[in-house]
Amino acid sequence: GSGDDDGHDVVWEMSLEKPLPAARKFGRFRPAKKEREYPFTPRPVNRRNRSNHLLPKSDMRILIVLLALLLLPVFVIGHSWVFKTRIEPRLAGRAHKSLVRAGVKQASVSMIYMDATIEGVVSDLDARAAAAAAVEGIEGVRVSQGGNLIVVPARVDAEVIGNTQLTLSGWLPDERTMNELVKLITNYRPDIVVETKKLRVSPFVRTGEKSNVALTSRHRLVKPVLDMIKVLPSLVIEKSGEGYIVRGYLPSETLRDGVIDALQSNPAGLPIDFTKLVVTTYVDSATFTKTNALVAFLKSYFQAPVPGTFSVEGDASPQLAADATLEMEAAWLSLLRGVSGSARIDARLTIHPSVYHLPGRKLESVVTEGWLTPLLSAVDKTQIFFGADTASLESQEEMKLACIAPTIIASGPEARVLVGSFTDVLAGKSPMARARAEAVKDRLVALGVDAEQIEVVAYGPAPVESADAEEQKHIACRVEMLVR
Repeated sequence: GSGDDDGHDVVWEMSLEKPLPAARKFGRFRPAKKEREYPFTPRPVNRRNRSNHLLPKSDMRILIVLLALLLLPVFVIGHSWVFKTRIEPRLAGRAHKSLVRAGVKQASVSMIYMDATIEGVVSDLDARAAAAAAVEGIEGVRVSQGGNLIVVPARVDAEVIGNTQLTLSGWLPDERTMNELVKLITNYRPDIVVETKKLRVSPFVRTGEKSNVALTSRHRLVKPVLDMIKVLPSLVIEKSGEGYIVRGYLPSETLRDGVIDALQSNPAGLPIDFTKLVVTTYVDSATFTKTNALVAFLKSYFQAPVPGTFSVEGDASPQLAADATLEMEAAWLSLLRGVSGSARIDARLTIHPSVYHLPGRKLESVVTEGWLTPLLSAVDKTQIFFGADTASLESQEEMKLACIAPTIIASGPEARVLVGSFTDVLAGKSPMARARAEAVKDRLVALGVDAEQIEVVAYGPAPVESADAEEQKHIACRVEMLVR
């Protein structure tokens, strides 16, 4: 409606009490003339009272802002709830599957919105980087450096080169752990050179299941390496100048002390170096380490004027090379049975007729000054021959003794001469051999030599190269003189 003459707004109200006027022929509706009764009754409204019913536009804006602020936490909480209950578990599940496909053991994923923290165990450092890359490839997921908690178990591979060099490879958590490993190895094998250029260091490596633990000889990283460089028990005795060097590996201090005592008991007082004889627990057992047979053998072996060489390693054949008599050979081989077990004994012995024939023997005779060389030249290894089946001296042998007697007398009363007969290699010891030695002594006494200066002994078989029985029998028919 429109306002009236007084400036009031006219509100038209429809009264349904009277019917609307009928439409004209063309269907257009025209209001009735003013003088007619209107179907709408106007009601005046005062403009000044309008503010009592409607808010101003500025107040409406404030209200909308306040409503938005009140509803914002609701929207945030709702969005967070949806992300936590639906989206985040779905992303964590996809990340977990990616870790499993990447070969991560004990894999676990925790999400804080889009930031993933991944845990697990992989075989090497390259696999660790690949697992993190697989998770970061998921849309909506990111892994920071601090969120990659995947660890790599420490690993050490070893290769022995020439039994004197050990090359290590793998990875350890830090330099300190590497130094601990090298120290454990060198304490066990001081003679081995450890190469660590192929050994990598990373803070993501663990020596324990989830954390680093100190290395010991029984640690899973150390024990296989020590087992690899574990050596057989061994003992090697070698000549070095005027003395001997003893080296090897023994399992106990008791056995080492026994070896040292046995070798130091040699009558010649030979210098012996034991610094390379090492005692360590990482030595395999062997027959000679389980009994006292080795110490008993060495004590007998080093009673020789000049002991030979000896070596034994594990349960292999013991090897010895020395000068000996038949009696010494039999005693040594008997004692070595407890050392070698069932292994064959490799004995390279030079057999001499008696201990007086052994090289390096010391003279017991006290000879007048200046006469030792003439005495040795005249007497030592002088041979007196006899005919077969007789103990009578021939004339030429008596003349030989007549030339020797003055030298013995001039050497002084403390000079001692051995007169010995050789055992027949075929017949063994016989009364005839003893009678021949006594005949030589009697002839020297008759020529003026004091009987106390002459000692009759029995030698073993004379060393002969010929296999002819007659030749061997002829050589046995003799007496040999030595300066004692």
